[in-house]
Formats: sequence, C-alpha cells, structure tokens
Amino acid sequence: MMPVMPPPWMAPPRSGGAGRAVVIALLAVALIFSFLLNFGLFVVVALSGGPSPGQSVQHVIGEGSRDQTIAVIPVFGVIFDNVQQQFAEDLETAEADPDVKAIVIHVDSPGGTVADSHQMYEALRQFRLRSQKPVVVHMDSVAASGGYFVACAADEIVAEESTITGSIGVLISYPQLSEFAEKTGIRYQTLVADGSPRKNSLDIWKAPSEADLADIQELLNQQHELFRSVVQAGRGKQLASAGTSIDSVTNGQVWLGQEARKLGLVDRVGFIDDAYTAAANLAGLRNPQVVRYVREPSLAEVLGLVRSPVDGVKI
Repeated sequence: MMPVMPPPWMAPPRSGGAGRAVVIALLAVALIFSFLLNFGLFVVVALSGGPSPGQSVQHVIGEGSRDQTIAVIPVFGVIFDNVQQQFAEDLETAEADPDVKAIVIHVDSPGGTVADSHQMYEALRQFRLRSQKPVVVHMDSVAASGGYFVACAADEIVAEESTITGSIGVLISYPQLSEFAEKTGIRYQTLVADGSPRKNSLDIWKAPSEADLADIQELLNQQHELFRSVVQAGRGKQLASAGTSIDSVTNGQVWLGQEARKLGLVDRVGFIDDAYTAAANLAGLRNPQVVRYVREPSLAEVLGLVRSPVDGVKI
C-alpha cells in the first residue's frame, strides 16, 4: 500500500530561517528609508514658501477698511525669552505697517521672568512713543504678575469680569535638599573659585546662610520696587482717581475684573470686542479691519525641542 502524500498546498515547510532574516532586514531598511524621506519632505515644506517658522502671519478676524487696521498681538502663557522675542517682532511689524492705526494686546498669562516682562513693557512703551498708535490691552482669563506688568504700558486696559489680575510682587523659588543630603549622604558637589565665595549662595544641597538670605531678599526687594514704579507710572492717575494707594495694590493680592476696575487697575470691564471698540475710538477709526497676528510654530517647537522656562526670579 502506497503512503498517502499530502497535496501540494500542504507540503511540509522548508527550512527558511535565512530567507526570513533577509526579508525582515529589507523591510527594516525600507521603513527607515520611508521615515527619512517623510522627514525630509516635512523639512522642505516647513522651510519653503509662506512665512518662516516662528514668524507671525495676519489673519483677518473683522472685516473693514484695510487702511484702518487694528492689529491684535497675543501674549499667551508663561512669559520668558521666546514670548518676549516674538512680542518685540510683532510690535516692529505693527509699527512698520502704515495701515495699522492701533493695536490690541491680548493677554492671557500668569506672569514669568522679571527681565522678559520688563523688556516687553519697555518695548510696548517705546512703541507708543515712536508710532503714536493707541494701545489697548485686553485681559483674558488671567493677566497677573508679569502679565499685568506688560499691561501697564497701554493707553487703556479692558478686563473681563472673570479675569484674574494683580499679583503684583516678586518671588524666587528653588528646591532645598539639605536635609535629604544629611540623611542619605548624597549631594551634588560644586567647586567655587577662591575669589568668588558667594557664587554658589543658592546651593540646593546646603542650608542657606543668613548672609545669603539677606542678599537674595535685597534683590527681590529691588525687583519689587521696579514693579511698583512701573505700576505707578502706568496707572498712577487711575489709582489716585479711585482713591487707591500704591501700597494696597502691590502686595501680591489678586482680584477679579470688576474689583480691579474699582481699584483703578483696569479701565473698564468687557470682552475683546470691547477692546476693539476702545482701540477704534482712541484712533478715530470709523470702519476698522481687525487682524490677529498668529505665530507659525518653528520646526524645533513642532519636534518638541524648544527649552522650557526654568525656576528663578519671577513676577
């Protein structure tokens, strides 16, 4: 009796380990090539045509006469160097554009570094002096600390009823791990040159000395005086009209929009359309076009490569 042979489609598989390895290798190479090709195309698209990454484009959000343009410049998120640089570039664009007759600064920020907030305030103040174009600030959900610092350079401030503003003060925060170091014996060793013993006064691995704390306190006090002077210069008349002392509003407290108006910290309560109306009135515009400056993300931001703000002296 002859053995029953399996049909062709059920033939026993041959040993093909080497063949499979070749196929897998080819697929891997193809996958890598495809990734590199797509990445290259992405870079080409990002770098060619239209505005450069990181620059702002103008989106029309309110129809009207082009030669009566109100430019809306956003200040969103924590204020640090990238926000400050973009803000300065947007102001330059608005100043150079003869069709832009007024600007609205749309603030939704809890604050940030003292230096960047001060630079933005000064850039806005200089913009008003050079261009003679009215500036209105609209405060969104939050315009506190550094966000309020910047707003003090405006001709008029409009806050929403639910806006959180104020927080006029300065602080510095850093981790203190001296007790952890004592318990574990683990610490980060820092060597300091003989001529600069105070260089490492905020070493997180050791308890600060009284002299170190006194020096840092004096630095904070000086920064706070700078903030107070900015509020006095920008809002002094409004505070006086409201019967508000500078000390009572520069103690770090926060308020909602309506209370801030009563104190003289803002001029009126309203939404962003009210800020457009205020800007149009200040500039004498009858049929304004409203454009918003929208920043195109840079390639580094798309890839998540931009650095984040670090702990330090903040307002």
